[in-house]
Amino acid sequence: MPNQYGNLIPIVVSGATAGLSAATAADVQVIPVPFKCEVRRCAVVWQTTGAAQAIVEFDRRVLAGSDTGRVNIVAITKPAAENQGKYLYKDPATKVTLDAGDEIVVQVTDVEAAATFGVVILLDEIPEVAANQGDMVASA
Repeated sequence: MPNQYGNLIPIVVSGATAGLSAATAADVQVIPVPFKCEVRRCAVVWQTTGAAQAIVEFDRRVLAGSDTGRVNIVAITKPAAENQGKYLYKDPATKVTLDAGDEIVVQVTDVEAAATFGVVILLDEIPEVAANQGDMVASA
């Protein structure tokens, strides 16, 4: 991984008891970005049995709460086979830099009924002074 800053931070998300649902094509998780960083890897850990294909996408929102300017980071395809307990990952094909105030959206685009999963996103923090980040504003 070129240009690694050396402060890799994993973001791990799973539902409180049952994981995120892959049963419906929808946004299933929104993760706010707290600092300037580069996405190194996105992964899905399947928590249930099932032999159908499913696709989970990771998108970048540049404006929190708005799909204007939303772009795909990676799409992870679970093959039509049993994958419970498997860590399926994908590294972005091009450099993806996120800024404080952006959001990462986890979206199911191809469903597997009754399937649940957790996600892992590996971020490389880019050292930056808060005052230099346009969307980071000190509160009064």
